[in-house]
Amino acid sequence: VMTNFLRFLQSVPVDEDEDADLSFTAGAVATVNGDQTVTSPTEGAQTLVSPTIQTQRDIANMLVPHFAASGLVSRCLEFAKDLEHVMDFTQLRALTSLFSLLK
Repeated sequence: VMTNFLRFLQSVPVDEDEDADLSFTAGAVATVNGDQTVTSPTEGAQTLVSPTIQTQRDIANMLVPHFAASGLVSRCLEFAKDLEHVMDFTQLRALTSLFSLLK
Protein backbone atom coordinates (compact mmCIF):
# COMPACT_ATOMS: atom_id res chain seq x y z
CA VAL A 1 0.00 0.00 0.00
CA MET A 2 2.80 2.40 0.90
CA THR A 3 4.79 1.58 -2.24
CA ASN A 4 1.71 2.16 -4.39
CA PHE A 5 1.20 5.57 -2.81
CA LEU A 6 4.80 6.56 -3.51
CA ARG A 7 4.45 5.41 -7.13
CA PHE A 8 1.23 7.39 -7.42
CA LEU A 9 2.92 10.46 -5.97
CA GLN A 10 5.75 10.15 -8.50
CA SER A 11 3.53 9.84 -11.56
CA VAL A 12 0.15 11.55 -11.04
CA PRO A 13 -0.04 15.30 -10.44
CA VAL A 14 -1.96 16.03 -7.24
CA ASP A 15 -2.55 19.62 -8.35
CA GLU A 16 -6.21 19.86 -9.38
CA ASP A 17 -5.40 22.34 -12.15
CA GLU A 18 -2.96 19.96 -13.87
CA ASP A 19 -4.27 18.79 -17.27
CA ALA A 20 -1.12 17.02 -18.44
CA ASP A 21 -1.25 13.83 -20.48
CA LEU A 22 0.02 11.02 -18.26
CA SER A 23 0.56 8.46 -21.01
CA PHE A 24 4.34 8.75 -20.56
CA THR A 25 4.49 7.55 -16.94
CA ALA A 26 5.72 4.05 -17.83
CA GLY A 27 8.72 5.26 -19.83
CA ALA A 28 12.36 5.51 -18.89
CA VAL A 29 13.60 8.73 -17.28
CA ALA A 30 16.70 10.47 -18.64
CA THR A 31 18.32 13.86 -18.04
CA VAL A 32 18.98 16.03 -21.10
CA ASN A 33 20.48 19.51 -20.66
CA GLY A 34 19.38 19.59 -17.01
CA ASP A 35 15.74 18.76 -17.82
CA GLN A 36 14.31 15.34 -17.13
CA THR A 37 12.61 13.66 -20.04
CA VAL A 38 10.55 10.52 -20.23
CA THR A 39 10.82 8.22 -23.21
CA SER A 40 7.50 6.71 -24.19
CA PRO A 41 7.90 2.95 -24.59
CA THR A 42 5.41 2.81 -27.47
CA GLU A 43 6.34 5.87 -29.48
CA GLY A 44 10.01 6.43 -28.67
CA ALA A 45 9.34 10.18 -28.35
CA GLN A 46 10.60 12.21 -25.41
CA THR A 47 8.37 14.35 -23.21
CA LEU A 48 9.50 16.91 -20.64
CA VAL A 49 8.46 16.18 -17.06
CA SER A 50 6.36 18.99 -15.61
CA PRO A 51 7.75 20.91 -12.63
CA THR A 52 4.84 19.61 -10.53
CA ILE A 53 5.71 15.99 -11.24
CA GLN A 54 9.41 16.66 -10.69
CA THR A 55 8.66 18.23 -7.31
CA GLN A 56 6.43 15.30 -6.38
CA ARG A 57 9.18 12.85 -7.40
CA ASP A 58 11.71 14.70 -5.26
CA ILE A 59 9.35 14.66 -2.27
CA ALA A 60 8.55 10.96 -2.79
CA ASN A 61 12.27 10.18 -2.84
CA MET A 62 12.65 12.01 0.49
CA LEU A 63 9.75 10.02 1.98
CA VAL A 64 11.00 6.56 0.92
CA PRO A 65 13.09 5.91 4.09
CA HIS A 66 10.12 6.81 6.29
CA PHE A 67 7.89 4.29 4.50
CA ALA A 68 10.42 1.42 4.81
CA ALA A 69 9.59 -1.70 6.83
CA SER A 70 11.29 -0.33 9.95
CA GLY A 71 10.72 3.33 9.12
CA LEU A 72 8.80 6.04 10.91
CA VAL A 73 5.40 5.22 9.39
CA SER A 74 5.56 1.53 10.33
CA ARG A 75 6.67 2.33 13.88
CA CYS A 76 3.89 4.91 14.26
CA LEU A 77 1.30 2.38 13.09
CA GLU A 78 2.57 -0.13 15.66
CA PHE A 79 2.36 2.51 18.40
CA ALA A 80 -1.09 3.76 17.33
CA LYS A 81 -2.72 0.32 17.31
CA ASP A 82 -2.37 0.10 21.12
CA LEU A 83 -3.98 3.50 21.75
CA GLU A 84 -7.66 4.16 22.35
CA HIS A 85 -9.53 5.31 19.24
CA VAL A 86 -13.03 6.65 18.60
CA MET A 87 -13.43 4.28 15.64
CA ASP A 88 -12.02 0.78 15.20
CA PHE A 89 -8.35 1.14 14.31
CA THR A 90 -7.15 -0.41 11.09
CA GLN A 91 -3.80 0.18 9.47
CA LEU A 92 -5.47 0.78 6.11
CA ARG A 93 -7.68 3.53 7.54
CA ALA A 94 -4.69 5.17 9.23
CA LEU A 95 -2.62 4.98 6.03
CA THR A 96 -5.47 6.40 3.95
CA SER A 97 -5.69 9.37 6.32
CA LEU A 98 -1.92 9.86 6.13
CA PHE A 99 -1.95 9.73 2.34
CA SER A 100 -4.74 12.30 2.19
CA LEU A 101 -2.74 14.64 4.41
CA LEU A 102 0.40 14.19 2.32
CA LYS A 103 -1.40 15.03 -0.91
